[in-house]
Amino acid sequence: MGKYCSKCGTELQEGAKFCKKCGAAVAGVQKAASSTRTVEKRNKKPVIIGTIATVVIIGIIVLISGMISNLLVPAYEKPLKAQVEGINNNDTKKYISSFIETEREGYDTEYLQELMKEVKSISYEVVSSEKMSSASVLNTGLTLGFATKDVEDALTLSVDFKVQGPNGEKKTMNADFDVVKINNKWYAITDMAD
Repeated sequence: MGKYCSKCGTELQEGAKFCKKCGAAVAGVQKAASSTRTVEKRNKKPVIIGTIATVVIIGIIVLISGMISNLLVPAYEKPLKAQVEGINNNDTKKYISSFIETEREGYDTEYLQELMKEVKSISYEVVSSEKMSSASVLNTGLTLGFATKDVEDALTLSVDFKVQGPNGEKKTMNADFDVVKINNKWYAITDMAD
């Protein structure tokens, strides 16, 4: 196979040191072509490494932002969030997980599933929170079957809800949502399905 001048493309004679057409040095031209290929190979590695690094950084940012948004939800809002996510995802287990164990047993999931069909999406914003009175905690404890001495804290959350029905109709409302803290965990007293 013959060699060609890299400058003008003319076929070179065997052993020629210069191109007969353009006068370019054969050895210098070949070295330049060889070093160009090496530079091209070297330039591809940083691009690949840079692309991989960018993808990894974006993945870490997405992961951290999800963790931060979850951490930013005050602990006392988690039962409310569980009910809202349960409704939005048609997940009765998630919804029911917001309650004290005694309330989970025998929960009417059929009624909850019917309610979930009537709601396309729901969002919320906690407007304020205030401590529940001792009388309210005592009454709730008697109703739900937990000992009031086990209650570490109890709050009434004032919540603005935005609800979208299955046909796109929108409704905004404000409601109180009661939560109690027992054994360092918050539970819903309020059932949004009621």
